[in-house]
Amino acid sequence: MEAPAVKDEVFKVAEEAQSYIQLSTEYIRLKGFKLSLQFVSILGKITMVALLGLLTLFFLSLSAAWALGAWSGSLVYGFLLVGGIFAVLTFIGYLLRDRLEKPLLRAFSELYFKDHE
Repeated sequence: MEAPAVKDEVFKVAEEAQSYIQLSTEYIRLKGFKLSLQFVSILGKITMVALLGLLTLFFLSLSAAWALGAWSGSLVYGFLLVGGIFAVLTFIGYLLRDRLEKPLLRAFSELYFKDHE
């Protein structure tokens, strides 16, 4: 009589293990979906802000170049001066590029691990 009881218990354990695996798989899929949706949402926000910022910067630099050109008497010098300022800022950004990695990694780590508490 013990053999059927053990057999039933083994089947119960197997069924529960299978149920656990299915639920874990569903949880992992949902977690992956949530993380990918957060990533897409953040990427969309960053893209929107970056595009608007670049458009603003474009018009401000165009206005500054025009104003400097009127002030200096030559429109070409105004545009060259604004272009030179951007070249200097680009060079400074290139020199400081390694300092940007740690804050970005910290920010994304906080975002990722905030959900795992």
